[in-house]
Amino acid sequence: MAEVVLLLRGLLLTVTAAAVATAAVVAVAAVEIPAVAVVAAAANAAKEEAKDHHFVDQLLTLQEDMAEAVARDFGGTAPFARAVVEALTEVLNHPPRDGLVSNTEKVAAYVNLLLSAGGDRQLTKAGGRLTEDEREVRLAALDRLVAHVTDKDVFERVCRDALADRLLKDRSVSNDAERSLVSKLKARYGTQYTGKMEGMLNDIAASSKLNDEYRAAPAVGAVQDGGVCATGTDNG
Repeated sequence: MAEVVLLLRGLLLTVTAAAVATAAVVAVAAVEIPAVAVVAAAANAAKEEAKDHHFVDQLLTLQEDMAEAVARDFGGTAPFARAVVEALTEVLNHPPRDGLVSNTEKVAAYVNLLLSAGGDRQLTKAGGRLTEDEREVRLAALDRLVAHVTDKDVFERVCRDALADRLLKDRSVSNDAERSLVSKLKARYGTQYTGKMEGMLNDIAASSKLNDEYRAAPAVGAVQDGGVCATGTDNG
């Protein structure tokens, strides 16, 4: 029986602060792919996790490159797609070394940077601002990446605390962007997962509406059209 040897680039992930080197050879006998080999390659990946957003930037790029490679070179074959998922899952959930934050927390911190006013300047090479469409593209890519996170409670807690901080300090880039993230997480994990975050956004919206109505309301006793406003009373 002839053996078919297929090359799947990018399943050995070496993630550093400087670059992501991708190379792996997966041998396939008949049509079977040894998933253990893929997971083993990914397990040795995160040797030196980056402490800033570059780590997540590189994972996002790798995720998209691998999805394109599987679709273009392997016709979207399920075993290859599964191999990529397993590799990303292994890297994202790789236990952190002592004193370092987990990769899950790094992804949540990236989300906070993306949704913080001015934070997007750190995410572009030229230090420019992201357009709403560009921000939405990154949020969608992050949503696909988060699907591989196993410690979802940690991700939710960090995102929730960061949202509260942005809202309290008026540092949110926009209400639409905040709701876009919550909507994506809600669609993936359900209403209970995003309930607290939705509650915060609804409270802020209600507070803003009350403030607007208060500012628009005429003052008691205000003069309108040469007379006293109806809100005032004359007790004689």
